[in-house]
Amino acid sequence: MTPDFLADGYDEGREDENPVTAAGLDRFFRQCSQLERLSLHCLTFVDLPASFFQLLHLRALDLTDDSALEYPDFANFSSLANLSLVTSARNGCSLTKLVEFSGLTSLSFRNETRLSLGEERYHFQRSPDPDAAPFSFALLSSLKSLRFDTTHSSSPPFGLMFPSGSLCRNLERPLLTQYDGLERLPHEIGELLPCLPELSIASCEKFSELPEQLTSLICLQSLKISSCNVLSLPENFGELPVLKTLVLHKLPIVGLPDSFRQLTSLETFFIIECAEMEKLPAGFASLTSLKSLCLETEELQLPDDFRGLASLQTLFRSKKFSQQLLPYSFTRLSSLTRLELNVCMISEPPEGMTAMGSLQQLYIHHCLHITEIPGSITVLPRPEILRIKGCSSLLSVPRSLVSLGRLKELEISKCELLLQLPESLPTTLQFLSLGDD
Repeated sequence: MTPDFLADGYDEGREDENPVTAAGLDRFFRQCSQLERLSLHCLTFVDLPASFFQLLHLRALDLTDDSALEYPDFANFSSLANLSLVTSARNGCSLTKLVEFSGLTSLSFRNETRLSLGEERYHFQRSPDPDAAPFSFALLSSLKSLRFDTTHSSSPPFGLMFPSGSLCRNLERPLLTQYDGLERLPHEIGELLPCLPELSIASCEKFSELPEQLTSLICLQSLKISSCNVLSLPENFGELPVLKTLVLHKLPIVGLPDSFRQLTSLETFFIIECAEMEKLPAGFASLTSLKSLCLETEELQLPDDFRGLASLQTLFRSKKFSQQLLPYSFTRLSSLTRLELNVCMISEPPEGMTAMGSLQQLYIHHCLHITEIPGSITVLPRPEILRIKGCSSLLSVPRSLVSLGRLKELEISKCELLLQLPESLPTTLQFLSLGDD
């Protein structure tokens, strides 16, 4: 329900307008002049009240779905650090208005926001000064987080927003989502963003290529690419010296380059729903720093030799991969603390699990061919969580579960053929779920 002071002068008989009025907002802004965070939604008027420009303490401003609202002159808001602009296709945003934000650290554009760079070819809302130089994000010297989530067909090309020679040394988290202006990264990306630690690109249908010059991003620690048309990684991809996190999601990529084994700093690797990927490159086990590995892709085969992954702590395997037995070297993962097997075709947990002395969490979900949980699992010294769910062929679990002296959580559910549970359970349990729930 809209407060009375916001709905001042509103005619309840009119259903086509939002009850928040300019007069009501004007009164509200005058009463709350110390506001630091403001989010405005679904406003139907064109102009913000004059009192809006007296909110000199604003640090975060979100203009969402303001289809009729003309963007104000933001120059008064010297304290603003976080700005999110969301408009319909009828509105535009001249980026030249943003250069006054000396302290702006986070900037987001979403939902068909049309952007102006001050050049006639790409702008819909002209800069007040027709002779002004084209906008560059390098002018926002404090900017650390930049997000584009815009489907507008006239979105400016990535290279035009970061012209050659303009350095964004503080930029840490650019996220490009549904950004039609992105087809490939510019070859000079290392010069444009020399200190970039993180890059995320998602749902950019035209994006199909990563240049070899990507390796010039010598500070890049995290790269995430999702729902794009990238077919391959550059052959020299392994030369990214400090890359720690790599996520490949819903890509038509068919393989990884041989240089992948050179990513000696890589700690987290997720490859999810990349249907064309069938195997990991030779020497994958040489990733000695790898701590978390997620392989959620059908038919992607596990490497034969796991022994080199001495730092691996978490392994998640899913999506109906056809291997019925895990390789014996799998049990040599002495640092593994968490193992998840989900929708797998394996017929039994790997032999020799007793050697996995660090294992604390074991999840076996919807592995339809597993018929029994071997008693050797109860010899493991550290398990704290054991969850078995949706294993429709499971017939038995060991009675010796009671010997798991550190077990805190136990779930055995939706295993239709399992008729009998152990008579005794560990006294250390803090969570227990049995049956079909």
